Amino acid sequence: MTNSQSLALDVAALSAGYGRFDVVHDIALKVGAGEAVALLGPNGAGKTTVLKSIMGLVSQRRGSIRVAGEDVSAFPAHRVARGFAAIAPEGRRLFLDQTVEDNLLLGGLHLRSDRGRLQALLKSVYDLFPVLYDYRRRLSSYLSGGEQQMVAIGRMLMSDPKVMLLDEPSVALSPVAVGIMVDALLKLRQR
Repeated sequence: MTNSQSLALDVAALSAGYGRFDVVHDIALKVGAGEAVALLGPNGAGKTTVLKSIMGLVSQRRGSIRVAGEDVSAFPAHRVARGFAAIAPEGRRLFLDQTVEDNLLLGGLHLRSDRGRLQALLKSVYDLFPVLYDYRRRLSSYLSGGEQQMVAIGRMLMSDPKVMLLDEPSVALSPVAVGIMVDALLKLRQR
């Protein structure tokens, strides 16, 4: 794939880390629209650091990050999260004392002035994960691990991102929950 406009994500020569130490060096990654790519490696290899760098959450020392053709390398995290890229982090990081719907709506906070768009995104999340509609008034702390992961992915989708990043999406989930996640991700790829 040579046309950078057809790339959803183009990471070139990325070096990033924490404090004075680089964790990843010279990372290159190209993801086309509709493609699913996995970063594989042992614990401590830097997979999460790469994802956090794309989101603007980790200091990027060198390289460039383009989302849908736009250079987001110097963007602060809140700007990246406004429709460029979104992450469903490892451990889900939900607001457990809030309802399912409140957690979902937080993902679309930047769209609050566009009520119609926000409601359309909420409907699309409920269509993808119908059980979340049934549990929309339930506190997130009362959900199973698989249901919490659905909320985390739904919250990510509420930001209407061009690129979706999932960090350890199947960790600590039952085989049934993993199957539901895979089915949902396959549906998302077709959109």
